[in-house]
Amino acid sequence: MQAKTDEELYLLLRVYSKDYTPEAIKAASEEFSHRQLDEQTISRITASAEKALEEKSGKDGTDRMPLSDAKETAMGWGCLVLLCLVGYAIYGGYGWLDSIGWIAHQEDTTITARSDWLVGESKECASPVLNKDGAALLGKEAGYALYSVSCDDGPEHKMKVTFYGRKVQPEYESISWRCEREQPWFGDGNSFTCYQTGGER
Repeated sequence: MQAKTDEELYLLLRVYSKDYTPEAIKAASEEFSHRQLDEQTISRITASAEKALEEKSGKDGTDRMPLSDAKETAMGWGCLVLLCLVGYAIYGGYGWLDSIGWIAHQEDTTITARSDWLVGESKECASPVLNKDGAALLGKEAGYALYSVSCDDGPEHKMKVTFYGRKVQPEYESISWRCEREQPWFGDGNSFTCYQTGGER
C-alpha cells in the first residue's frame, strides 16, 4: 500500500472498496491515516474521488439509467403491451360475439304488432337496412339495420326492442329476425326480443 498515491488510497477506501478484500481495506486505511495529509490535499483528493464516483455510477454526462430503474421501465412497458393485447382481444372478442348474435342491443324501434300476438309467441320478421341517404336523413350510420321491424299487418308501435344481431350491416339490404313477445318485469306486456336469422343482399 505504501507504493500507492494519496488519491489511489482514497479511491480504494471510498469508491472501490467492494473490489478489495477486508484485509486490503484495513491496510489501506492504516496507510492513509499514517500519512496525515493536510486540508488542501484532502480537498483535492475528495474532488477527484467524487468525479470517479460519478463515472462509476454512470453519471458522467451520458445519464445512464440505473439497473433498478431499467427493470421498472421494462416491467412498465411489458404491462402496457399486455394491457393493449388484452384490450385488443376483448375488442376482437366483442366484435366476434356481436357478429354471431350474442350481444344484445336495446334500440328505439318501430315494430308492427297485432293485438293478438301472445306473450311467448314468436314471429318471423324483417327490417330494412338504411342506405346512405336514408341514414343521413334519420341521423344514423349507413347500413343501420334496427330502425324498423315488420312482423305482421298490425299497427306500428314505437318502442324499445332488444336485438341480438349487429346494429350496422351494410352488406345486406334487409335482415331477417325471429321476434318474440315477452312478459316484462313491469308494464302491459309490450316487450319484444328479436334474434337475427339471416340477411338478404
